[in-house]
Amino acid sequence: MTEHTPTPWAYRPREHDDWGWLRGPSGELAAVAKGAADSDWDAHRRAGTDPYGPNAAFIVKAVNNFDALVKALGDALAYIDLHQEVCQFDPPEITAARSLAGQARGRS
Repeated sequence: MTEHTPTPWAYRPREHDDWGWLRGPSGELAAVAKGAADSDWDAHRRAGTDPYGPNAAFIVKAVNNFDALVKALGDALAYIDLHQEVCQFDPPEITAARSLAGQARGRS
């Protein structure tokens, strides 16, 4: 299985990047964000704006913070496990957090 493009990703870091382009740290094209199918393309061209910009910025934030979020979730669950005597069962929120942490680590 091929690895994902290394992080950090950047949104349109090059002057002539097209709408929604996301690049990896070596400048390689990592992904292209899409959306806003009902946009007025000509208005965006005149204004110099990217109709895919909000999606692209959201993807970059999610990708660049993914590892830190998974670590923080794991640390929080480890803290809960350490203090298990306070809570002898996992409420639904903790069960969901354990499931998400497993998925994020590729174990589910």
